[in-house]
Amino acid sequence: MRYKATGPVLGSKKRRDTRRLATVLVLAAVAGGAAWLSLRVVAQDLMAGRHIHAKHADDAQAKTAEVPAHASVPPAVRPGGPAAAAVIAPASAAIAADPVAQALLAAGRDHLARKVSASSQPVDDSRANKGSGIDLIDRGLERILSLRQALPRHRARAPQLYGLRDKPPLTADERRRALTAENLQIFLMAYAQHLDGTRESLEAGDIVLLQRKHGARRLLPSIVSDVVDNDGMPMVITLDPVDRVAREQVLANYAIEGHFRLNLAEIERIRQSLELVPTPPSGTTL
Repeated sequence: MRYKATGPVLGSKKRRDTRRLATVLVLAAVAGGAAWLSLRVVAQDLMAGRHIHAKHADDAQAKTAEVPAHASVPPAVRPGGPAAAAVIAPASAAIAADPVAQALLAAGRDHLARKVSASSQPVDDSRANKGSGIDLIDRGLERILSLRQALPRHRARAPQLYGLRDKPPLTADERRRALTAENLQIFLMAYAQHLDGTRESLEAGDIVLLQRKHGARRLLPSIVSDVVDNDGMPMVITLDPVDRVAREQVLANYAIEGHFRLNLAEIERIRQSLELVPTPPSGTTL
């Protein structure tokens, strides 16, 4: 008995059409799977908001490219965010903007740089390479206020504050006798801001009256420096005969007997109340 085939004959047109249809179905299935997977990834990005971050990044890059390389852009608005704030030493940050404090500090720095010799008595010439503590303060104020005029005049107008019964004459000798650290303290108590001498209240350019904790017990007019010691305490610029020359000292070596601050408002009040003439040119003597 002869076998009779019932399906499409091998190589026939019907057989080729069947294989072509199977291939198309497989390709369609692969394409459909890829499309489904892409849609799923896109949907996840939309839900997570990644398209927003990507758009912002592209915009930032575009804006950065628009800035010319030579443009002067302030650090606070440079691409990448604001620059880190600079760390400033406490005493440097405390330097007052008032010109009186700046002038006193500049005088202290000048005395340190010139290694001015320290004396126990005031020196008439403000440009001498020698002087006392009160000369240090006077030279700092000389372009703003003549302490050599103001202090003797206040002493003559209010002698009782200085322990005097009668008004002293304003002779050259009497002016020299008026220039003492003790009289400076009385004068500053009358006109300057009187502070408590704590670490928090000390500012560069302040006037401090000191006494050594050991040794000579004289009152020493000094200027608060803009430099701090290892403990963060402001140092002081002194013109102490014990040290022979102007020095920048650690405040811990002294007791603060008075802490004062002068600004332009106090200077103007001194001028008006004492009817002072304009400050004489630097370098003049009594």
